[in-house]
Amino acid sequence: MKKALLLVSLLVVLTGVTTSCSSGNNGSVQDTPTIAAPTATPIDPLSIKKPQSDYSIVVNRSNVLGTFNKNNTWTNAADSQKIIKGDEVFTFYSFDSVLGTGIKPKYKADKTLDITQDFPYSNKDELSARVFIYQLGISGPWNALPRKPEAATGNLINYGKMVKEVLDKNALPDSNISIKKSAVIDLDGDGTKEQIVSAYDYNTANWFSSGGKDGKGTYSMVVLNKTVDGKEQNIVVRDQYTKNKPAKEYIYFAPLFLDVDNDGNMEIVVEGKSLTSSTIEFYRVEGSKVRNIYSTEIPNNDTKK
Repeated sequence: MKKALLLVSLLVVLTGVTTSCSSGNNGSVQDTPTIAAPTATPIDPLSIKKPQSDYSIVVNRSNVLGTFNKNNTWTNAADSQKIIKGDEVFTFYSFDSVLGTGIKPKYKADKTLDITQDFPYSNKDELSARVFIYQLGISGPWNALPRKPEAATGNLINYGKMVKEVLDKNALPDSNISIKKSAVIDLDGDGTKEQIVSAYDYNTANWFSSGGKDGKGTYSMVVLNKTVDGKEQNIVVRDQYTKNKPAKEYIYFAPLFLDVDNDGNMEIVVEGKSLTSSTIEFYRVEGSKVRNIYSTEIPNNDTKK
């Protein structure tokens, strides 16, 4: 009997010791701290080895746009569709980021391209934001974003002057100045940053109220400000002007700047949007001139039959 009482007493003492070791000041039992699982280090998309090829194919999320080959020539979108083998690895780029890779391209029943994308973002919100921004994919093995552009919003007066100068030269001095996008980027790697402005003003209400004619004029333009021989120049990259409602209204803007042909210089990517189609064009800057090196037109999905 004495041994049983001694054993019970010993258990009570041990229980009290255990509780006091695992309790806080208020005597409540604390939860065991949770250790977060380590996050895998994302793989650099530019380090992924790509299949050897004489071609570099350019795509967006659902279309082949064109192909650049080793002879420094371009193949149009229709013929480029025949080049797709299915083993291509695309590097996808946004305005200022290398987003990730795209693999296993294949055509769907509606003739659009399906590409499996792998973007190395562990944060789901960040991934969602990245997926739905403007992006292009390039199968070439080089880094098409050697220098990052910056969004420029603090110099609107100067950008307005750039647009006004172009409007004056095109006999539209009274048009509204409406800047939609601006950026600074060292296009040719010489250490001097260029300024690019996208602006447009299509006042549809005035067309109807004036019987299809607007005295102020409407426009869309992409303008480059570049220093040439020590002097700043405003160079028009792409434009459309009219004092009447245009037969086919295009809104032009420059969403990306990429080295699409591996020459070290970054081309200006210009997209034009109309009600029925979109155009994607690549412009190379050569001194005080710009040259269109490739362009393609994509019908809008709702116009495909």
